[in-house]
Amino acid sequence: MGKLTVSTQDMFTYDELFDSQTRSIAQELAQAINQNSVEQVKNLKYKYADCKEFIKAKKFLDKKCKAVWDVFAADILTVPSEAMKSLGITNQPSLEFLLGDSIKYFEKTNGSMTAQIIEKILNNKNLSYEMSDIHRYLSDMYKRENIQYNSNTAIFLITKQSYDKQKLSELGISEKTALKSISPTQKIKYLLKGLKI
Repeated sequence: MGKLTVSTQDMFTYDELFDSQTRSIAQELAQAINQNSVEQVKNLKYKYADCKEFIKAKKFLDKKCKAVWDVFAADILTVPSEAMKSLGITNQPSLEFLLGDSIKYFEKTNGSMTAQIIEKILNNKNLSYEMSDIHRYLSDMYKRENIQYNSNTAIFLITKQSYDKQKLSELGISEKTALKSISPTQKIKYLLKGLKI
């Protein structure tokens, strides 16, 4: 793991590489990405901007980057994120991919799956999401899908992420209901924080 290549095997795996021009562009871009060269990527974008093969090569490389630099692999090497970003691709899955199903299905059963996934996302050194990103996503899901977050998620947000009344309300979580579910010690800490003591 750790090096992006465009091989003969890829031609049979990915339809978009049957064309020699697409394959050639993909190879040039892969070399630029491996060197984490933003300048090379920008030059190639300029050179091939009007080619439909460039779009196909980019689509292929997006898939390859996710496989080569798998964010769930413990032994992931340094990711050439600057070059990838300049090409508009990433190996980082969306929060929808990481959290969407859990929020839609496990919040209803009062499970702790959402809290566990959030903690794993924050502890994964290969992901660059911060709690503010996750909060925006949770808030969006509350507004868009009318998600009702369960007590386990509320407890996690209060005790592990220091959520206050304002942040809870942005997710549609009632402070009164949330406080029923936490220990007296945690409740005191929460209330003191709200008083800015």
